[in-house]
Amino acid sequence: MTPKAELLTDAVTLYEGDSLEVMRSLPSGSAHSVMTDPPYTAAGGSTNGRSGGHSADSQFFLYWLRDVVAEITRVVRPDGCGFLFCDWRTVGVMCEAFSPARSTSRGTDWKVSQALVWDRECIGLGSPFRNSFEMLVFVRGPDWKTELPKNLPTVIRHRYPYGQHVNHGAEKPVELCKQLIRWSCPEAGIVFDPFAGSGTGGLAAEACGRKAVLIEMESDYCEIIRRRVREADGAAPGTLFREVARRESLFADEPEPEVATK
Repeated sequence: MTPKAELLTDAVTLYEGDSLEVMRSLPSGSAHSVMTDPPYTAAGGSTNGRSGGHSADSQFFLYWLRDVVAEITRVVRPDGCGFLFCDWRTVGVMCEAFSPARSTSRGTDWKVSQALVWDRECIGLGSPFRNSFEMLVFVRGPDWKTELPKNLPTVIRHRYPYGQHVNHGAEKPVELCKQLIRWSCPEAGIVFDPFAGSGTGGLAAEACGRKAVLIEMESDYCEIIRRRVREADGAAPGTLFREVARRESLFADEPEPEVATK
C-alpha cells in the first residue's frame, strides 16, 4: 500500500508511518538535502552519561542504520549533502554506516565528511561531568560541490536551555536547524527529514524559503507537527490540512520510485 501524504502547506509534506517503509516508496533523487535526528539511543542509552550500552546494541543500530542510509542516499540527489544528529557513542557508527564499503542502490557512495559539535551553551544531566553538547555528522554525495565559506568552525553554538523541551524530548532549536538548512539546501530546494519528531525541520525549512518532506511514525508527534505548522502558518484550526495521494505531495512531478536492490 502506497503511503499517504498530508500536504500541510505548500512547503511541508508529512508522511505518517515507519521511516524505512515510507522511504522505499519515494522517488530517487527527489530531495536536495537531508537533515534528521535518528533515534540513536538504541546504541547505548541517552546522551547524559547515566546509562551504558553494550556491543550488541551498537551492532543492531549499525545494521538498522545501514538500511536507513541506503534509502536516504537514494532519495537525496547525488549532488546533495546534509546533517545527521548523533552523540559521542554513535558518531563512529554513523561513519561506519556511510563507509565506502556500503554502496547505495544507485551504485555511488556518500560519505561522512566531518563530525561537528553543537555547543548548547548550558549544562544538562550526567555524572561526574554534566553534558553540554551534542554532535552531528556532515555527509555529502559523490557529486557534491561546495559553495560554503572556507572558514566555518566545527563547533556550532546555539543556546538551548536545559529542561525546555516543550514538544519533544530530543527537540532541536529552530534557529539551529535553519542554519544547517541554509548550509545544505539550495533556495526553494527540498529538505528531507525521515525522523521528523515534532517537526522542527519542517518549520525551519519553510522559514528559510525551502520545502520539507517529513516522515514520523508516532501518531502523537504527527499531531504535534500539525499543530506547530498550523500555528506557524497562522491558519484557523481545521482549515490547513488535507490528506492527499502521494502524487499531490511535493513529489507530484517526480517519476515513479525505483526499486532499491539490497
